[in-house]
Amino acid sequence: MAHFKPIKMHTVPSSFGVMQLKVFYQSIVVDADTCITWLQDNGLLVRGMFCKCGLVSVLGKFLGVAEDRIRCPERNCRKVASLRIGSFCEVFNFPLINLLEFMYLWAKEIISTDVLVENLGWATATITDWKNFIRHLFERSFWQLLSP
Repeated sequence: MAHFKPIKMHTVPSSFGVMQLKVFYQSIVVDADTCITWLQDNGLLVRGMFCKCGLVSVLGKFLGVAEDRIRCPERNCRKVASLRIGSFCEVFNFPLINLLEFMYLWAKEIISTDVLVENLGWATATITDWKNFIRHLFERSFWQLLSP
């Protein structure tokens, strides 16, 4: 059993109005911190988690860790977990900015595996897996909208 349990958050979709996809993309893929903040603001990443010791863990940067982590503030506990726990990108091993780059290209209907490999530098199998994964997410969301 995991040491951390994600905090359930109410997701309120952002209201961007009419904005070009490129402008939107450039506004969130500035750096890792901006990317993480956008994903959290839109309910795609957690802001904190409840630790088994009962405290809410905090987000922070830790020595020797490439990405932000969530850590229990209890002095005797200090358990550390990925902020990706419980999210759709939990199994994604690349930086989150790379995931948003993929989603941007996918949204622009640039779906040729060869073009995606060239632009992202990922393996063909990884591109295929993520195209299938995104397709599955959309299918599942579509069927949830139709079910009562």
